[in-house]
Amino acid sequence: MNKSFLIALFFLVSISSFGQKIRFSDSSNIWNMYYVNHGDYTPTGGAFIDRYSTDTIIHDTTYRILNIGLEGYTTYVREDTLMKKVFVRMPISDTDTTEMLMYDYTWKVGDTFKTPYSSHIVISVDSVLINSSWYKIWQLFQFGNITKYNFGQYEVIEGIGCTFGPTYGLIPVAFSETNIYLRCFTNRGVTSPLSHTVSGFFNNSTSCNSTFGVNEKVGINNIVSRNQITTLIPNPIDETSKIILPHNIQSGRIVACNNIGQTIISTTFQNKEEVVIGAKIHTPGMYFYHVIDNRNGEVFTGKFIYR
Repeated sequence: MNKSFLIALFFLVSISSFGQKIRFSDSSNIWNMYYVNHGDYTPTGGAFIDRYSTDTIIHDTTYRILNIGLEGYTTYVREDTLMKKVFVRMPISDTDTTEMLMYDYTWKVGDTFKTPYSSHIVISVDSVLINSSWYKIWQLFQFGNITKYNFGQYEVIEGIGCTFGPTYGLIPVAFSETNIYLRCFTNRGVTSPLSHTVSGFFNNSTSCNSTFGVNEKVGINNIVSRNQITTLIPNPIDETSKIILPHNIQSGRIVACNNIGQTIISTTFQNKEEVVIGAKIHTPGMYFYHVIDNRNGEVFTGKFIYR
């Protein structure tokens, strides 16, 4: 068996293996979304569907048209498999078609990027097994000044997108009066199982959250449990300010960044119910923080001011 044949065989196997993976731009993808009221997490009327319709050409580049079921707008999607990135155009007018990065499958912890309405920082990277292939999971922290809802932690699954909706990072749901959650993801007519639960409410027996539509109250409680809040006192902060945690955390990490995404604090702690943080801030401004429970992956977020 000659060397050229082996190289060709390896190339074909690689292509075949890649073809089995879910791609965000696959025309068969269907995102079944569920939406609830801000604050009290009560259902607002059921589910809606995000799905691709057809293709279009903009500036000599082919895009796939993604129809967003709730808001009634369209997004133009382009996936670059070599760069491992997903780009979109979200035209505000007929002439405004600037291409923007939506997902980067090479993200690493600490990477930051901006969208038109907010800034984002990668706080952790994990992986999940789907259909015998491994996919990355990124936890990101979003912060901005559009509304009080426009900050917090969210997850992105490679090939599937954000668990708050396929275009959440670009146009956050804070523009409406609802929170949106991925209820079910279908690729090529199949809701494939995940090797473990993602986002606390995205079920791992299939790529659907079976609690929604079957037992709405259970589903809502799952969401509320992952949005427990911390308390920081006093705030605006001084050198005595501390974060009061929802419960004792045996092994945790705190990361705080300023309003342009720069990491100001990154520190670990052991067996704490509260952590002093005020003495570590020296420049006036608004800051956003997240506390990570290393044992169960819980993330608690908040913001504070230093004057």
